[in-house]
Amino acid sequence: MRKILFVLLLFKCYVSFSQEKFTVFFRNAVNEKVKVFFSENSHEECAEIKEDSLLENWHNVKILQKSACRYLVEIKNEQHPDLLLIKGWVKKTDCGIYLRGKCLSEGKFCVNIYKSPNDAKSPTVIIGDYPDSFPCKEKPAALPVLDFLYDGTGFWVKTSFYGTDGTLIEGWTKDISSSIY
Repeated sequence: MRKILFVLLLFKCYVSFSQEKFTVFFRNAVNEKVKVFFSENSHEECAEIKEDSLLENWHNVKILQKSACRYLVEIKNEQHPDLLLIKGWVKKTDCGIYLRGKCLSEGKFCVNIYKSPNDAKSPTVIIGDYPDSFPCKEKPAALPVLDFLYDGTGFWVKTSFYGTDGTLIEGWTKDISSSIY
């Protein structure tokens, strides 16, 4: 009986620990440097991160903790995932996700955006021509991770972007991609 209890406790700890970590991408890090700060309130930088699309030098960014305006992240190089580059605080708007559409008929894909996580009301549905053509088909963009929530089945992400008609769309979705490609 003790062994079973220990295994259950170990499993519960692992699950609760994994819920806190969420992997994201850096937005605009190819063109601009992302500043990494010593603390959630400090203006003092401990590093700057820049990605190189020609050399395919990308970063694996795991969110460990969140505050009002910043995330505590662990940054590793995608090519050397066992090597920790730095741990520090970055602005929430520097962290991004890509939307991934679900297949509809006739080669169209949709992304559902809700007012809140687990919202039972009808979502705002954004339609595109390709699974990763959001928010617009010409230039898929990493959207800001304004907040996130783990609900036991996956991550909900709060993001915002301008639709093709110029209106601001802000809400929660589970329709996200785990790949930068």
